[in-house]
Amino acid sequence: MDADFSHNPLYLKEIIKNLKDNDVVIGSRYTNGGSIKRWPFWRKFLSKIGNLFAAFVINTKINDLTTGFVGWHGLILKKIISKKITTNGYAFLIELKYLALNNNDRIKEIPIIFTDRLNDKSKMNKKIILEAMLFCIKLLFNQFLYNKRKNN
Repeated sequence: MDADFSHNPLYLKEIIKNLKDNDVVIGSRYTNGGSIKRWPFWRKFLSKIGNLFAAFVINTKINDLTTGFVGWHGLILKKIISKKITTNGYAFLIELKYLALNNNDRIKEIPIIFTDRLNDKSKMNKKIILEAMLFCIKLLFNQFLYNKRKNN
């Protein structure tokens, strides 16, 4: 979770409760009941489009692939980080969820209200956005190659 209280610690109780029946619990801004406060329109738009693109590429119904507010069972997280993680930034958040999906881990989204920080600035920049896009394109390309080999 973000340490600047953009992620309200009150949601931790709900995340922990849901970890009893799930391997990964995502605090989602984009599931029913979730929202974002104090972001300008362009930032919400960019985030939503990025999440839709990533979900399309990795073929998932997860609504919030770029959130960092996630509860993990320890063994599941240990298994995932034992693999070679290749990304940083938002791409890292997408990659972790992608690896969990590939492990067939039980994933659940719960709604949260994300409130942008009052002090300090976001670390979001063009390089971070580009890395996330390129990671998704790489996954799409790898899936294409896999399907092509499988069909030959």
